[in-house]
Amino acid sequence: MSKNNFQELTSLFFETKQTIRANLPRRPDPNAWMRCETLRFIDEHEQPTMREIAKHLQVTAPSATSLMRKLFELGWIERTSSGSDKRIVRISLTADGRREVVHYRKQGEKTMKKVFSKLPERDLAHLKRILRTVNTIHKS
Repeated sequence: MSKNNFQELTSLFFETKQTIRANLPRRPDPNAWMRCETLRFIDEHEQPTMREIAKHLQVTAPSATSLMRKLFELGWIERTSSGSDKRIVRISLTADGRREVVHYRKQGEKTMKKVFSKLPERDLAHLKRILRTVNTIHKS
């Protein structure tokens, strides 16, 4: 791929991010997406550890700890020590956390629908396939 293609991709990704932000229902909290993705991950994995969450988010352990502290203060998560090893902390959602996940998913779907609904189904399928491929390649 030529240098110009990579430069165009950079611009296109930035512009797409701005388009999505412009279609959010209110001015976005810069940390909201990270908090919501964390809740989604916890919801989809049975009591993940702090390490598993940090790995998924691709952040350091101290950053994950800070994020978990905020989610705990909001009343969205519970922390439980592992029975055999007290150093291992498992995370689960509270009822309020589950409600927040439902709200996040609805808002995300609404925003993505607003941004991408004008694309033909075929193009949308290609976009999803390409994004899945990029993510799969870089998870290895």
